[in-house]
Amino acid sequence: MDGKSFDSPGADYTHQPKPGGGQWCTFEILVADFDLGVDPSLARLAAIVHAADIAADVSTDPLGPGLQAIGLGGLDTETDDQQLLASGMFIYDALSLTHKAITFDRRMPEVDYDSLDLPATGTLPIGIPGATRASGARNKQQPRQVTPRRTPRAQPPPGAAPETS
Repeated sequence: MDGKSFDSPGADYTHQPKPGGGQWCTFEILVADFDLGVDPSLARLAAIVHAADIAADVSTDPLGPGLQAIGLGGLDTETDDQQLLASGMFIYDALSLTHKAITFDRRMPEVDYDSLDLPATGTLPIGIPGATRASGARNKQQPRQVTPRRTPRAQPPPGAAPETS
């Protein structure tokens, strides 16, 4: 299997000048090279990665500075590159879907996540023996534990004598 080099002198994929000034980041080059820009998830992620990766354009997307901070913090948190890559996959998957999760006024919609029937992405530890989520969060393969709701007692109208049983 032939490897491809990234973000280094002479690399196959690295920052390139943008027509009219500025730069394209490596992720944007990959999206363009493989004709993936028609996917709204990848187009959204490319805008976020661009803001995180190109210092002069950090303010072009509100999620860019957060991704930049996570990336820098990750380098100080994890010394194993493979583990860092595996941990980062969740962040990039989640960010790629922000075009669906956030409306134009930036409010999160009410979603019944248990009723969604989404295909597996292969990036979450679902159905993998021994895999778990942080803090024991459940996934669709784990049975839901329903907590019975307490029904509030009807309050007597003001001035009425309380019922005795």
